[in-house]
Amino acid sequence: MISIGCCGTTETYKLIKEMGYDYIELSGTQLMSLSLEDFRHFVKEYERDVLPCRGFNAYCDEHYPIVGPGSGTEEAKQYAEKICMRGALLGIKSIGIGAPLARKLPVGYDYQKADLEMEAFLRMICEIAGSYGITVLLEAVHRYMCNYLTGTKETVEVVRRLNIPNLKIVLDYYHAMVMGENLHNFDYAMPFVKHLHISTDEVNHQRGYIRAEDVPLIKTLLKEASDANYEGGISIEADLNALEKYGKDCLKNMREATLF
Repeated sequence: MISIGCCGTTETYKLIKEMGYDYIELSGTQLMSLSLEDFRHFVKEYERDVLPCRGFNAYCDEHYPIVGPGSGTEEAKQYAEKICMRGALLGIKSIGIGAPLARKLPVGYDYQKADLEMEAFLRMICEIAGSYGITVLLEAVHRYMCNYLTGTKETVEVVRRLNIPNLKIVLDYYHAMVMGENLHNFDYAMPFVKHLHISTDEVNHQRGYIRAEDVPLIKTLLKEASDANYEGGISIEADLNALEKYGKDCLKNMREATLF
């Protein structure tokens, strides 16, 4: 059965654990905002056997541009080293590179230059992450959040071209949905997919929790992924302000969706 996780923070860790999710994905941005003392305090409370942290989402914010002006700095490399070190202490297996605020290009910016900047970033983070046994997962982020690598096909092509052993993708059905992609036509992507994300697309593209009426579609999507030999988990990545209200019912609905 496909395991079900929830994206969250150190502050929502206990709630997600109490709800019964199989694992958590911690926000890299939030985790990196913790002081060393606060990080150590979380590590003491962390129960890997009860609710493991399998990876990080939300790699960074606009302070560490991945492409565009200000990218490729020594500070960005130091950030990468620190987040991988903290991840290793928690036993994570992957780091997701969505980071829309770090992927916004100025109007008229040379796209080919951005490609070279992304390539340099990915080679850097993969080398560091690889030394810890961590896989880097590139993610397509829809056009209302950023303007670089917004589609699944172009994201897959980057990973295919670079051919770095620990570089794969996270397929987020929400972003694909917003971009109008065919959710049932990801055969080309599945060989590169090591993780799945999902949420609903609400008003103004707010990310929502899975409802009972969403189960038939998600069941079909998960069966298609399974038929394509996908063996990883799927994480809910939605508005954390609504987690307490909708998180438990969402998990129940997702459990039903995995029964196929």
